[in-house]
Amino acid sequence: MRRFESCRGHFDGGELDTIPASLAGLLSLRLDSLGPGEQDVLRVASIAGVDVEIGVVEALLTAETRPFLDRHSRRLIGGG
Repeated sequence: MRRFESCRGHFDGGELDTIPASLAGLLSLRLDSLGPGEQDVLRVASIAGVDVEIGVVEALLTAETRPFLDRHSRRLIGGG
């Protein structure tokens, strides 16, 4: 069964606004470079939890994005 798995970071109790501007900019640039379908998949997975079943992501996606879930998820994990 495929799952989206998150990268777990350690921030020593810091808040999101303590991330250096250059790192925040890098993340923003990477997210902005994704197509709308990949952004939809990330948005849904990010609200669904840390370890998300692919079926949950599929159920929450829009009808327009759902048929392309395999392609979008491969691109997001770096496989194409």
